[in-house]
Amino acid sequence: MTSFRKINNQDNIEMIATWIYQTEYSFNRLFFNDSVRAVTGIERLIMSDTINPYHRKFITICYDDDPNEILGIVVGYKGSDVSFDSKFKAIYDTSCSEIALIFLNEIANKLNSSTVKPDEYYIGNLYVDPKHRNKHIGSKLVQYSKRIAKQGDSNKVILDVKCEKKELLDYYRKLGFEVSGTNFYRFFGKIEGCYAMSCELCRE
Repeated sequence: MTSFRKINNQDNIEMIATWIYQTEYSFNRLFFNDSVRAVTGIERLIMSDTINPYHRKFITICYDDDPNEILGIVVGYKGSDVSFDSKFKAIYDTSCSEIALIFLNEIANKLNSSTVKPDEYYIGNLYVDPKHRNKHIGSKLVQYSKRIAKQGDSNKVILDVKCEKKELLDYYRKLGFEVSGTNFYRFFGKIEGCYAMSCELCRE
């Protein structure tokens, strides 16, 4: 039976940080100068005392019979839960990035990703262990996130799909999302950015 829980100190935080790194545009480009520093930085963000988009309170783990066997993760939060000031402080405190890179990343985020309003729930990262793919783990994590969003009085769930992964649009459409906009820009002659997708939550 598929179950969900928050991460704890006994989990493999380095593995989870690596999974987030593999799905996060910001870390690949701007936050940190190399993958080792990036993963270390994400580990510190996960365990930070300062709330940020990668904080442990926003990471949900999916498992079956064994709670210690992580099948996949989703990182999601309500817009009102994270401020730029707390995000900036948490990233700066990792000692893995520089002030200029943090500001540059924020500018890039404005260009290529959705702006999360206070009453919206944002799915920032979704990753399924390759050993457990094609078992509907990803869709279960998305549906779980929608339930959490509704419980938190969010009016919609939003997410971004990288422009080079257009095939994922149909995947999320099947889960109730629709394309709500595009956030594309040209980076050294190459088109970069994301499709914005949203799912309205029905009020009961």
